[in-house]
Amino acid sequence: MPKEILTQEQVARLKQSITPLQVQYSRLLEMNGPEVAEEVSRALDDNPALGIEEGQEMFDDTNSPSGFETQGNGDDESSFGNDGDFFGGKGAVYETATTVGTSTLTEFLIEQLSELSLTPQQRDVARIAIGGIDSNGYLTRTVQGIADDAAIQLGIDMPVEEVKEIVSKVRSLDPPGVGAVDLRDCLLLQLRRMRDSGSNLPALDNAILIIDHYFDLFAKMHLEKLASALKLSRDQLSDALQLIKTLNPKPGAAFGSSRIDDVAHHITPDFTVDNDGPNVTFTINDSYPALRLEESFNISEAALTPRMRDREHDAMLFIKSKRDEAVQLINALSMRRDTLRRVMRAIIALQPDFFASGGDMRKLKPMVLRDVAAATGIDISGVSRATAGKYVATRSGSYSLKSLFNESSGSNTDTAGPLIQAAIAEIVENEPADSPLSDEAITSALATKGYNVARRTVAKYRERAGIPPARLRRRL
Repeated sequence: MPKEILTQEQVARLKQSITPLQVQYSRLLEMNGPEVAEEVSRALDDNPALGIEEGQEMFDDTNSPSGFETQGNGDDESSFGNDGDFFGGKGAVYETATTVGTSTLTEFLIEQLSELSLTPQQRDVARIAIGGIDSNGYLTRTVQGIADDAAIQLGIDMPVEEVKEIVSKVRSLDPPGVGAVDLRDCLLLQLRRMRDSGSNLPALDNAILIIDHYFDLFAKMHLEKLASALKLSRDQLSDALQLIKTLNPKPGAAFGSSRIDDVAHHITPDFTVDNDGPNVTFTINDSYPALRLEESFNISEAALTPRMRDREHDAMLFIKSKRDEAVQLINALSMRRDTLRRVMRAIIALQPDFFASGGDMRKLKPMVLRDVAAATGIDISGVSRATAGKYVATRSGSYSLKSLFNESSGSNTDTAGPLIQAAIAEIVENEPADSPLSDEAITSALATKGYNVARRTVAKYRERAGIPPARLRRRL
C-alpha cells in the first residue's frame, strides 16, 4: 500500500476585491445632486468626526477646475392606453371641480365625505378607500383589500357588500370619474354622471354604448366596425367620438400634488452649461457643504496601545471608526466629483454643436456610452452611473444626460435620433386625418428627405416622440 505524503506548495493567484471606499463611491455616483446632499446631511448628523469647512458653507465652483472650455465647430397592436392621446392631445382642457383651500385630490375627497350619509365606521372605511386612489384618480385597491385594511388598521369587521356600497359612494364624488378601476370604467362614470344629471345630448347614448359594449373596437379605433355594429351614420359616430373626447382620462391629475410629491418631481440640474459662441463652460452644481475631518478625531494608529484600559481602548476604537467613516466619505465625494467632471467634459467635447447652440436638440450627433468611456478612460458601467438621473441646464432648458446619447440612424450621415423624431413629427402633422400614414409610408417619406432608416427605426423614434401608431391617429 503506497504511503501518503503531505506536501506544501505556493501558488500565485490574482483575486479582485472591492474595497468599502469603492462601494461607497459607486453608490454616490449613481445619486443625483439632491440625493447626495441628503446623504451628506445624514452623515453630518450621525458622524461627529465630520465637520464643515469654515467660511465655506457651500461648494464654490468659481475657481475650481470644474469649469471647462471647448471650441465648437461647428404598427403597434396594443390596446388604447390611458395616456390621453385621443382625448384632446397636449392642448386639452378639462372642466374640473373648483377647490378652495385644498391642495390635493385626497384632501378634496375627504372634505366631501361630510355630504354623504355615512356612519362613523363607514366614514373611516371611506377614508381608507380614498387612500387607495392614486394621483390620476384611479382606485388601486380592491373592495376585498379595503375591507381587509379596515379590519387590520381600525379593527372594523365589515361585510364586503357593505364596503362595496361605500366604495360606490366614493365613486360618486367629484371630480366625475374618480375612483375608477381602469380607463373604460372612468369614461363610463363620467358619461353616466352626464345622463343622471339630465343631459339630453343626442350623442350621449351612443357614447355610452361604445364605451360599455364596444370598448375594444374603440380602443383600436376600428371606426368602420364600430359604425356597422351600432348601425350609425358617419356623422352620428363622429358626434359620439367628439363627446368621448371631451372626457377626462385622468380626473385627479388637475389637482395639486402633495409637498412630498412636488419635491420628488422637482428637477435640480447637476450641471450648468453656459456658452459664449463656440466657447462652452460648465459648472457642477454641488448642493452640499465642503466637508472636513474634525481635529479631535484626527488620531494616529500609534495612539492605540495594548496598555490602555478597556474603557480608553473602546473610546479610541470608536474615534478611529468614526474617523475612517468620515475620511472614506470625503474621499468618495472627491472621486465622484472628479468622475462627473471628466464625464461632462467628454460629453461637451463630443457634442460641441449642441452646447454651442445653447441646447438645440437638432444639433445632437450620434453618441453612445462607449464613446464617453473611451474619451475618459472610465469603464462603461461607471459612465452609466455618472449619467443616470443627472440633468444639465442650458440656455434653452434642462435635459437629462441620458437624452444626449443616441445611436446613428444607420445611414451614411450623422443624423441623430432627435432630428429623425422631428422629421417624423412633421410628416405626421401634415398627414390626412382620415388616412394616417403607416410606419412603412413614413419610412418612404423620410427617404425622400434623405433619411435612409429602417421601418423598425421609424417605429422606435415614433414611440419616443409620443406619437401613437397610425390606427390610433385616425380621425373622421
